[in-house]
Amino acid sequence: SEVDVLVFVVDSADRLRLPWARQELHKLLDKDPDLPVVVVANKQMLK
Repeated sequence: SEVDVLVFVVDSADRLRLPWARQELHKLLDKDPDLPVVVVANKQMLK
């Protein structure tokens, strides 16, 4: 199927999973380097 844009949402309060999320995003971009991406960092106000 064809994808027009990727919206990638990460939980920025979950520091342990951020490296995993980064790795998964890179896997997706390796498959389609020209794909437009929007990265949304959720929970910015939480500590």
